[in-house]
Amino acid sequence: MTGGNVETKIARFLLKYRITPQTTTGVSPSQLLMGRQLRTHLDLMHPCLSNKVSQKQAKQKDRHDIHARDRELAESDAVYVRGFQAHGNKWIPGTILEKTGPVSWKVVTEDGQIIKRHQDHVRLRLDQSPTTAPRGPQPLEDFGPSTVTGEESMSTPVVQHSNEEIHLSGPQDTEPEVEPRYPTRDRKAPAHFKDYVVKGAE
Repeated sequence: MTGGNVETKIARFLLKYRITPQTTTGVSPSQLLMGRQLRTHLDLMHPCLSNKVSQKQAKQKDRHDIHARDRELAESDAVYVRGFQAHGNKWIPGTILEKTGPVSWKVVTEDGQIIKRHQDHVRLRLDQSPTTAPRGPQPLEDFGPSTVTGEESMSTPVVQHSNEEIHLSGPQDTEPEVEPRYPTRDRKAPAHFKDYVVKGAE
């Protein structure tokens, strides 16, 4: 407050008053009026928020670059381009025409349509000449007459199959007798029923 004329001292006083939080509202009058706090010389002592954000972003980039790899694309490469049609193919085969930006490419599909896509929507096509395995049983190769020595023929058992039915000896439908798990119970009628005829009692 020292130094300067009366107008300067009043302006400094009003500035300090307008940046001081009030006990009733908890915020300063300038923040109530403009929605933000006025910047003064005391704010220069606070750490810079923009530098903190830049450092955090640099750390995020370093962690991302550890596992990231560059996409190696060039003109005339066979690629798959992402299709966004509702009832079309998800990935459409095509060929790269040219590079239209740092991360964008122009691709021509097999039906002659030219599509511009981001490199995230372009993948290299490695199956230019796919080979499909034959289905169904394959014929056996003819290796000519068998040349088996005597020792090999003696050691190799020969199994002959017959169309006759094989009947196993012994009874097939008989089941082994199983002993009862618990002893049989001897049921007797109570003594007070001796003058009556009880059904099922001995």
